[in-house]
Amino acid sequence: MHCTMNLLVRLPLLPLILACTHSVGLADGTESNENPEPLCFADEAQPPEVIQEMQRVWAEYCDLPVERKSAAGIVLRFIPSGTYMRGAEREPKEMKQRYGGRIESGYDREYPRHRVTLTSAFYMATTPVTQAQWQDVMGTTVTDQKERANTGLSVMGEMDDHPMYFVSWDEAMDFCQRLTEKDREAGRIEKNEKYRLPTEAEWEYACRAGTTTAFYSGDSREDLSKVAWYARNVEAFEIQPVGQKKPNAFGLYDMLGNIGEWCYDRYGEYPGEHVTDPTGPEEGTHYVVRGGAWRATLWNVRASYRTGYPPDARTNFHGFRVVLVRKSMP
Repeated sequence: MHCTMNLLVRLPLLPLILACTHSVGLADGTESNENPEPLCFADEAQPPEVIQEMQRVWAEYCDLPVERKSAAGIVLRFIPSGTYMRGAEREPKEMKQRYGGRIESGYDREYPRHRVTLTSAFYMATTPVTQAQWQDVMGTTVTDQKERANTGLSVMGEMDDHPMYFVSWDEAMDFCQRLTEKDREAGRIEKNEKYRLPTEAEWEYACRAGTTTAFYSGDSREDLSKVAWYARNVEAFEIQPVGQKKPNAFGLYDMLGNIGEWCYDRYGEYPGEHVTDPTGPEEGTHYVVRGGAWRATLWNVRASYRTGYPPDARTNFHGFRVVLVRKSMP
């Protein structure tokens, strides 16, 4: 099935939409009462200006702001639904030649490349959860979390504007629940809204933001350095403050490098066909981590790179970011 706009416009309206029937202001100054076309970059990339316009138009159509902020200071951006290709962009041998790494237990995790459709819009945090945001909700510091981890890994930066780390999947889920309760009490979110970790499909879709290249900034090492902190450019070989590099077209920072990010899904093999709103396997011992980190080499800091860890793992190279949804938990 090719991702034609005329076909996809027949998809059910987003569960996020409540009563979106008003007219939408278009870039040319005219108004439209028709459903905006769903976003699609499965067959070809979409330029940043198109992505940004789709983001604006869909948010306006849903009578929602493009940007929201939690009581803990987490800024979130509206991500419209759509279709894309998930997985590695080239064959394993070519990927290894370009970016190094290994094929077995490496690039082979990113195949088969397949089409994914997300039928619901969502909000995603513009950065990983910071240490200040974590402490506001959970009350512990990086040093506290390191002691809980009982690991020989070092503290790699302890400042309010640095990503939080030494956080397990279980603790990240607990953070989402507590933040939901905090924001409901503060009147910042509706009763039918809640925070959670992004699914792996949501994460890669939001990371790519209309692109089909290895990084959302291009394919070269120079392109990656514009948007990510990783082993070749990180200062003092430590975690860096969030939001210092260029964002992607959705307005998201640090999707690659700096700190890896827990996803909602258990880790498992990819399906071989077009899937809609996937949430990973029902069983498994590990959960997905995406995005690479400050210590990662080139091949670990790509949009399609994926790995997994046990839910109780606490390291100094992965943290998380949150999404805000209105539909039921996938």
